[in-house]
Amino acid sequence: MKYYIDLGTNIGTTLDKAIELWEDEIDLFIGFEPVSKCFNKMGRKYKKQKKVKIIFAAVGTIAKKSKFYLWKV
Repeated sequence: MKYYIDLGTNIGTTLDKAIELWEDEIDLFIGFEPVSKCFNKMGRKYKKQKKVKIIFAAVGTIAKKSKFYLWKV
């Protein structure tokens, strides 16, 4: 299984580009951003296609400032 890690704020653009370049390679996408913001940027497009699901939310020091998500495509 392969992972894509996004530590930035433009997760929608980043995921779009990653899917475009690595659609056949990447199984999971990882992003740091509040889930509502993620879905505002990318959720409508991918959720309707039922390609994206939140499957993990991490705990720890980084979760105090932002959420940690795995995106399965």
